[in-house]
Amino acid sequence: AASILNDEYISSDDRERGFSILDGCFELLSEILKKPLFRESDTETEKINRINRIKARQNDAFGYAKYRFLKAMLENEPGGFTLSGETEQVEKYDAEILKKHHKHILENAPLEIFYCGTSSAERVLELIRKYFSGIGGSKLVCSDESKKKAEITKNITEEGEYRQGNLFVGFRTGVVLSDKDYYATELMNQIYGDGSQSKLFLNAREKKSLCYF
Repeated sequence: AASILNDEYISSDDRERGFSILDGCFELLSEILKKPLFRESDTETEKINRINRIKARQNDAFGYAKYRFLKAMLENEPGGFTLSGETEQVEKYDAEILKKHHKHILENAPLEIFYCGTSSAERVLELIRKYFSGIGGSKLVCSDESKKKAEITKNITEEGEYRQGNLFVGFRTGVVLSDKDYYATELMNQIYGDGSQSKLFLNAREKKSLCYF
């Protein structure tokens, strides 16, 4: 992602020389994407940072409870992983594995580019073809798991040295983004539970003072 100055705001001398910020930005992003540096030293440093973030997760009671909740809700689904991953998974990676994975992504993952600005669609398409041709595939993996009705009710309780408790309740509605009822479900969720104006917040937090959030 990049936020850049429109070409109309650069100096007239630069414009006369044919300099284009948009062109330069496309070129730079393309170079970073096509020729990244996966150095072993960088990989090891980031592995340590990632593992430390994973281990620190349990120090944040709310964040850890939410992580465990989503992991249980989305078990065995393509979307059921976390961006942090688990320590054992992170430890096995090295620079060569990242290079192979990066190559696999460039060859198989669909490429989507979003542009908002004053340049014409024709100009942007010209730059996309110039710098991003040959990148991306069409193997988009989707899952209908979220439409399946849950067969069992899961109740998970974990104890630890926490100064406060966290309670999460989730329902599998079977509604996904492409359904006509999606926004009705979102609105219902907003009214009942999501946000500081919801019925749950106003009653459990404001009226009865039973929780912090």
